[in-house]
Amino acid sequence: MVLDEALIDRLAEEILNAESSRTFLPPISKRYPSFTVEDAYKIQMKLMEKRIRLGEKVVGWKAGLTSKVAQQHYGVNEPDFGFITDKMIVQEGEQIDLSELGNPSFEGAEIAFLLKDDLRGPGVNVAEVLKATEGVLPCIEIISGWMEKTEKFNIKDSIAHNGNAGRFVLGGKITPLQDIDLRLVGVVLELNGEIVATAAGAAALGNPAHVVAWLANKLATFNAKLCAGQIVATGTLIGGIEPKPGDVFKVTFDRLGTVVAKMKK
Repeated sequence: MVLDEALIDRLAEEILNAESSRTFLPPISKRYPSFTVEDAYKIQMKLMEKRIRLGEKVVGWKAGLTSKVAQQHYGVNEPDFGFITDKMIVQEGEQIDLSELGNPSFEGAEIAFLLKDDLRGPGVNVAEVLKATEGVLPCIEIISGWMEKTEKFNIKDSIAHNGNAGRFVLGGKITPLQDIDLRLVGVVLELNGEIVATAAGAAALGNPAHVVAWLANKLATFNAKLCAGQIVATGTLIGGIEPKPGDVFKVTFDRLGTVVAKMKK
């Protein structure tokens, strides 16, 4: 089923209203079982247009399901993506109010790229990504979704809801990529002062730079591009933790520094 433009606009408006009113929606996949991934991205793009009209600025993009383990778990064969606006960025030291988010979950320790040049697909490769990158920095993502939970995850619902983008905290240190092999960058997650997980950069499509190349090429199918000055969050290396009020997440990346996210009590 390919949804018509009027329905796509209405569904995007429903998602926008759910976010502002903090009410849950029945999943689109239940109401329109045959709606497609293409439909889902069209809803997301319409949602982006609406948020821009409300005064928000697109400052970057996020990729999700970038690990093979996550893709196998959810039965998909490629990542998904969403946009990031200035309203979603939380300065390090500020607190995240979980009451503003729907079914919040800690889904990143992530490596974020800061671009100095545009990247427009198709055909973008890792070498071009590295050349276009100002540097990388640590990132924490707390996802948010205002669709009712279902027994089985449906990636199309997530895509339509902007990849469940919620809040992003960026570390203050930007590290140039010279002489750094991102595949080998180790990461340690601490929750309230205790180490709870470790990982390495290779979990993100084998190399986080591959994620940026994939995203640039995927955006080209929507006549969009990655722009200089934007950030790209390349997907979680550690995630799946439900945050509670007062929790403090600290992520330490080998050679890239640390980032801390504090939940409001």
